[in-house]
Amino acid sequence: MEVRGQVERKRVARGSKSEHDAIVLRTPRRTWWLRKRGGHPFHDPSLAPLVGRQLRAEGSPAGPWFVLDRWATEGRAKRKATVAKQAKPAKPRAKRTRAKK
Repeated sequence: MEVRGQVERKRVARGSKSEHDAIVLRTPRRTWWLRKRGGHPFHDPSLAPLVGRQLRAEGSPAGPWFVLDRWATEGRAKRKATVAKQAKPAKPRAKRTRAKK
């Protein structure tokens, strides 16, 4: 089966013992929890670079999961715009004085 969609990080299984942040594939019809064949079902760091990208994936559905066999990214990653932080001016230091003996 082939699916296409946007890869996101999302909290899944809310309110259960299995609640966790997962990497999901959002398609027009549904949202799949992504997992590589033979990979860890809850945490697979090799999928993290896909977050924010459009993905074309081949694999098989298994409940809420889509088990990846092959995939290809399409286009560039969509990133959130960030506002550059301005440097704060340095605070003047108080002078230290020595106590007289």
